[in-house]
Amino acid sequence: MYKRQQEAGSAEPVELHGSIAVSWYRFDDAKDTELDYDRPAMRLNLKARRLFGSHLSARVRVRTRYDDRAQAIGTAPETEWRNRVYEVSMTYDNPDSPFGFEAGRIVSRDMGGVGYTDGVLLTQKIGDSWRVGALAGTRPHWETSDFQTDITKYGAFVGFESGDRTGKRFEIRLAGVGEYHESTLSREFLYVRSSYYHGRLFDVRGSAQLDVNRAWREDKAGESVTLSALFLRGRYRVSETITLGAGYDTRENYYSYETRSVPDLSLIHISEPTRRRDSSR
Repeated sequence: MYKRQQEAGSAEPVELHGSIAVSWYRFDDAKDTELDYDRPAMRLNLKARRLFGSHLSARVRVRTRYDDRAQAIGTAPETEWRNRVYEVSMTYDNPDSPFGFEAGRIVSRDMGGVGYTDGVLLTQKIGDSWRVGALAGTRPHWETSDFQTDITKYGAFVGFESGDRTGKRFEIRLAGVGEYHESTLSREFLYVRSSYYHGRLFDVRGSAQLDVNRAWREDKAGESVTLSALFLRGRYRVSETITLGAGYDTRENYYSYETRSVPDLSLIHISEPTRRRDSSR
């Protein structure tokens, strides 16, 4: 972890922080099968704040690895690159301005539960507690994270928050999202996230996704609405050294344009990485 400040005239200094991790895995086959294997890899997680002396921030989170095998095994070639781009974004968040935006490959704090989007999120504050926004863009490929234009995504949210983390704080976000493959529905769902913090004593948070099944999705699911995700977690600080916690998680796979031909979604694993909590924001 490192942090650097660079003077920019009379403006506030640019702040750069993050991490770079490098690893090398090697398997040395001592048998005649010659299955030697090398995998160098790197993870990059960087954020720059106060760009150009303003409230602009840039974020980059990527992972890359190189697989080098002594010989091809099944469908795996001798050599291949595997890259994942989690986030490359620009954000404007001025506490004194009612307007804000995020652009690039984003997974927003306001709409984090809707997954990754290559596009733009526009936000507006209403008073001290309310916030609304609209999202438009495309969805990266769920398996490779490659940019694609086949799946478009649109959404909107409304949020309320009150208090601060040092005392009592309550937050709630409600969003509606639609994903489409040209004129074919891929997924439509409602997302809600809420949390309550009582200083350091205890906190509780939860989120849920309710799929609205239309057209082919209703035939596949057998119902008009499906609770595809419910997550709850609570924590209570008994003392300075003891903390109790409990959680409940029913998140499951859901049908989309890519998986509509799969007879049983429970037999496959679909994962989309979630954003790590950013304490600097």
